[in-house]
Amino acid sequence: MKEENIGNGKLFTFFDWLWRLFVLNVLTLITSLGIITIFTSISACFKSIKDAKDEYTREVIKPYFRNFALLFKETIGFGILLVALIGISGYAYLWYDGVLGETSQDLYPGDSTWYTIAFICVFLMMGFAFVILMAGIQTIIVTVYFRATFMQKIRLSFFMAFKYIPSTLLEVVVIVAFLMLIIYLPLLPIWIFFGISVPLFLIYLISRRIYTYLQDNGFSSKDELDNKDEDVRENYEDDTKTNKGDKK
Repeated sequence: MKEENIGNGKLFTFFDWLWRLFVLNVLTLITSLGIITIFTSISACFKSIKDAKDEYTREVIKPYFRNFALLFKETIGFGILLVALIGISGYAYLWYDGVLGETSQDLYPGDSTWYTIAFICVFLMMGFAFVILMAGIQTIIVTVYFRATFMQKIRLSFFMAFKYIPSTLLEVVVIVAFLMLIIYLPLLPIWIFFGISVPLFLIYLISRRIYTYLQDNGFSSKDELDNKDEDVRENYEDDTKTNKGDKK
């Protein structure tokens, strides 16, 4: 009886999840070494977290690799697209940032046009990166929850990012907070051990209610959310308020 109580205790559950997230983080980093497999690895990690929470599974390694294999075909395209976007955006940012540096040092005296263009472009790219990050987070969740085509997932991801913008912004804050660990070197080991899995765990908790509700009501594309039964989305918000009221 005592052993059973220990196995169900909060402290045991905490350290059990800490161990799982550590293993998932290491597995995600290892499988991401293929570069174009980064998106697949992150999606597999998110699905492993979801499965563990929903199905109360204890295994970690086998379910992760099973999810990785299951999601590989439908996510490899996103992986290639992600690498391409990072490469193009990184090159463009460095180029425009270089122009700003050169013009500010009067290497192009009197030429304020290039400085203005570069300044605007840098801010536009930062905004573009922010929007892509918002949609990218939703793409991972959409991939795990729904079966849809490549373009349907992209459309649905952007739709979900802006339809439920408060939760999306909270998810972005989680991602950015953990990315900051990379910049501060003394905290880098924490990121290596938990910098991917813990944010995904938090994102799962933030998004679970919304996506579970939509999944249970049979919606898997933006068109269905827009046209098939628009009342469901309104009912979701009503149910959420009702549940909060019941808890009080």
